[in-house]
Amino acid sequence: MREIEHNLHGKVLRPASFNELLSEVSKPSGKHHHRVWMWRGQSNIDWRIDSSAYRRLIPSSGYKSGDLNNDLIRYEKTLLEHATHRGYRFENGRVLSDFELLAKLQHHGAATRLVDFTRNVLIGLWFASSENANQSGLLIGYDSWYIEGHEKQLESRPYDEVINEIGDRNPVTWEPPGVSSRIAVQHSQFMYSKVFDSPHGSLVLPHDESAYRRYEISKKVKSEALEVLTEVFDVNKINIFPDIDGFAQANSVSQDITQMHRW
Repeated sequence: MREIEHNLHGKVLRPASFNELLSEVSKPSGKHHHRVWMWRGQSNIDWRIDSSAYRRLIPSSGYKSGDLNNDLIRYEKTLLEHATHRGYRFENGRVLSDFELLAKLQHHGAATRLVDFTRNVLIGLWFASSENANQSGLLIGYDSWYIEGHEKQLESRPYDEVINEIGDRNPVTWEPPGVSSRIAVQHSQFMYSKVFDSPHGSLVLPHDESAYRRYEISKKVKSEALEVLTEVFDVNKINIFPDIDGFAQANSVSQDITQMHRW
């Protein structure tokens, strides 16, 4: 597979086809030779890897190096306070923890420190391919061996306790409970870290270079991937966003009417 040098993301592999990409990500890899990676797809390779909270704060925070970590904490505490006041902390008869509430807000479009990843590489590839058809996308993967945190564990600790345990070397991952249907369908796995000052973005990379994969998803591969994902794997917008908002978006004026049916 051809390797290119990207100005933000460094060494990036360029698969020539969907099949080549699928074969590559299916191989045991990394120092520990296993296949459990966390994936993120971005439809434009020239985008940094930033949380939505970072992007929201930068224009208004008067950011100077070293200040934004504290700004981000203050911002999220205020967000949690306002959301609690509005009654959004209650879900199916129980009270959500701070991070469960952040996850719920994130999936409804609020800006938080949580960066969306998925345990399913096909979901990541769909996000890398579904928009910006005339630009290359980016599929990135983190080796789970080098990530702090776990799958299938509740995060019931208070916000301050979680934040105080964030280290400097590796990102932290967390699998949120199904507080929305999108979380379950998208195999959601959040990533977060301290603010990291780097050309690639503000989310810290795993400290071992072999634990980080980058693939350019060219215009050609985007088109091929969307066709295969839809026809073979039934991965499409209406299934990835299985709520009324997703249904309406999948049937909006911007969507091709021929995509209403698979056959």
